[in-house]
Amino acid sequence: MAKTFGDKLRTLRINNNFGFNEFWKTAKISKVYLSAIENGSQIPPPPERQSKFLEIIETKGKISEKDRNEYYDLAARERKEFPADVLTYYSKNEKIIIEIRKLIREKKNEK
Repeated sequence: MAKTFGDKLRTLRINNNFGFNEFWKTAKISKVYLSAIENGSQIPPPPERQSKFLEIIETKGKISEKDRNEYYDLAARERKEFPADVLTYYSKNEKIIIEIRKLIREKKNEK
């Protein structure tokens, strides 16, 4: 398991045969920005860009569900946000939002 989002991004990029220069050019970001993300001096990008990075990597290979979950979870932890893939799904589904709020109330009442 990767320790940081940057570690995970680098591992996914390399394992799918994406060189550093090819990736930053394809992603339309600067090499300084990519380096900062991978080295942990820059927080993970916003959710939309996280998803875009995975789409780019997947043009060269497959990403397992385990790796995808770890990628989004590390980004969320470092950004102090909900994982991007979960956020996208639940924000479009009113029933899930209602259920999450119900669970929160139940947990508060347990204390």
